[in-house]
Amino acid sequence: MSTTILSYIQLQIIRYATPIILILGNLGNICIIISFSRRRQSSCAMYLLFNALFNSFYLTFNVSLSLYGLYYGNPTSSNLILCKCRYYLSQTWNQTATTFAILACIDRFALVTRHKYLQLINKSFICRIIIGITSGDIYIDNGYQNGQVEKYSLTDNISTPVMFVGQQCFGLFLDFNNTLYCSKNGFHQIVTKSLNTNSGSIKTVAGRDCAGSLPNQLNAPHGLFVNINFDLYVADYGNNRIQLFRPDELNGTTVAGNTSINTTISLYNPTGITFDAEDNIYIVDKGNQRIVVSGPTGFRCLLGCNGSGLLSYQMNAPQILSFDIYGNIYVTEWVNNRIKKFFIVNNSCGKYLLKFILRVAKKLFLLDEPTTQLSTVVTTVSYQKANVSSAVLTLPSCLNQNQIGSNCNHSSAPCDILVPCQNNGTCINGNKTINEYSCVCLSGFNGTQCEVDNRLCKPNTCQNSGKCKETSSTTFECSCQSGWTNIYCETKENYCKNITCLNNGICRPLLLNFTCECLGTSYSGRYCENIEQTTVVRQAVSRSFSYIAIIFISSVATFIIAMDVLKYIFGIDLTKGDYQELARKQRRWRRYGQRHSKEARLPKQKQQLIYTDNLRVPSSGTLAMPNISVIGETIC
Repeated sequence: MSTTILSYIQLQIIRYATPIILILGNLGNICIIISFSRRRQSSCAMYLLFNALFNSFYLTFNVSLSLYGLYYGNPTSSNLILCKCRYYLSQTWNQTATTFAILACIDRFALVTRHKYLQLINKSFICRIIIGITSGDIYIDNGYQNGQVEKYSLTDNISTPVMFVGQQCFGLFLDFNNTLYCSKNGFHQIVTKSLNTNSGSIKTVAGRDCAGSLPNQLNAPHGLFVNINFDLYVADYGNNRIQLFRPDELNGTTVAGNTSINTTISLYNPTGITFDAEDNIYIVDKGNQRIVVSGPTGFRCLLGCNGSGLLSYQMNAPQILSFDIYGNIYVTEWVNNRIKKFFIVNNSCGKYLLKFILRVAKKLFLLDEPTTQLSTVVTTVSYQKANVSSAVLTLPSCLNQNQIGSNCNHSSAPCDILVPCQNNGTCINGNKTINEYSCVCLSGFNGTQCEVDNRLCKPNTCQNSGKCKETSSTTFECSCQSGWTNIYCETKENYCKNITCLNNGICRPLLLNFTCECLGTSYSGRYCENIEQTTVVRQAVSRSFSYIAIIFISSVATFIIAMDVLKYIFGIDLTKGDYQELARKQRRWRRYGQRHSKEARLPKQKQQLIYTDNLRVPSSGTLAMPNISVIGETIC
């Protein structure tokens, strides 16, 4: 009977509580979706939005089937496909919702971490990649006519203004924080605007309103690039240089050009700048009709190294350079009115790793030379007369397969092209295949490319500028700078360990020193030992009152103790006579009170007499008494 009752209670709970859970759960999810759909620029909001969306799917699907089975029977028991769908869909939606909740937690962690690469997880574009949503927005400079930058959406085919600059932007860039950069050529400035807010405020991050060659000035800036550290690179067209501006710094550093610290190449009117995945800098050197790239020994020519012209391997006034997702290079030519695409095609001589191919291609483009192993194909796309043309360039082969270049005077060995050995390892070319090599590592390093550091004293073993010294093959010792201690110099010395601050002062350790924080302004000195004169006076007065109070209390206590000793030990009672006199007075007053109280208790009588007529003498001569009548008598 008890089992039947419990089953009935369970059935009623499912019948009435399940719809309430479905309604309240979906209302909560709808509120979350509406709230976070308005903040789609935030990656955490996107994760929580999709978490609510999949939670709603999971809740609606499972609760609806449970309610249907309660009244009409379980449909999954008779339909195998529906049974599988219920299991897989419910598990998929539940796990997906949990995953988005975890991603939201990771996103919040990335927001507060100090690691620059982990901070990228907090960016909105990472969120869009994970979710699989790409905005597809294009930012177009329309400054020549309207003085503004417009965002063109591919989804709804409309454009909206996002930044008002008053003139043309010769360079546009959108960084990881969704901040838009514009190079105002006529004002010689770089301005920015955050697209995460509706505010129209414009901020100047580089340059002044006049042309110049000082570190804080620009001259007709063109191309821009901002890396993951938010370092701003500017193609300073008029000064023939590339300027680097660190975050929140107005003074730039020249990284390429005649005024750079290590000058390896001269520039003439640079217009574009970009980076590849290995942080190599690509510069469009418009005045010299070429593309230059950075390398281990400095900047070198990559494309257009044979002068300007109309041939496929020549350029005339290149303007902008960009990469696609496959690593192909696109260059716009202003005079030739065309866009050129450079890519690599493998031949049938062998299969190479992608990294090997890319590095070989960089070497070839750097020297503008072909090889028998790789063919360089240049595709030129022209829009000058609304037609599309293409040209394929195949450069001649070298007789010696170990040589490359137009003059066949450069080695094609992998050690020379790849330079694969790290940590000063020695590279030895193999004899069996063209891409075979081996690395001879220095002591303490191993690995295929000497990339594994097994030394006890690594560059970061001793922290805080400490110096590491190997004492044996298995032990080391860190010589710490002043103020640091412990095995790795990771602990700051506590200079308050043996210091006592006076007058309740608090000791605070500093680097190589300490300080005593005194209470209020009444104390000063190294150890808070100095006291103001007014404080000394107040303390003296306080002590005087304390002494007086102590003396008074001590005197009273002594007197009481002395009286008790005389009375109870020696039988001398100094207050006995006074006490007896007081007792006699009390008895006398008591008797006097009793007598008066008896009189007060006796009853009082009251008589009222009325005289009716006066004395008169009758004719007989006898004096008659007046007629007195008693009209009332009262006993009190």
